[in-house]
Amino acid sequence: MKLEVTGRHVNVTEALKAYANEKTERFNKVNKRINDVHVILAVDGKESIVEVIANLVRGGRIVANERHESMYAAIDLATDKVMRQLQKRKERVKDHHRRGGVGPGQDSAAGGTHDDVFNE
Repeated sequence: MKLEVTGRHVNVTEALKAYANEKTERFNKVNKRINDVHVILAVDGKESIVEVIANLVRGGRIVANERHESMYAAIDLATDKVMRQLQKRKERVKDHHRRGGVGPGQDSAAGGTHDDVFNE
């Protein structure tokens, strides 16, 4: 996974880059098929704005925006939001694959379990 950290009207320090890298590495635990992550840091008055864009191999991109007084807190909030979206997408794919088919221990013809067929 490639990480790019850029700043709008703010100098991006090595500490901010390292912190963003640490937080975005968690994305691989949920979805290993992430091409790249782009973290955009900005300042608007006293508020820090963070936008995290995760481009997936399949399924497009996931975007999260957060505002906070602290840049580090904004990074935390935005990466947490992306994690929730990745987990939701993963659950949706799992549920999609479970629909319709025959579950374990079920007979497709009778609609019951194997034990029901043999106990008749």
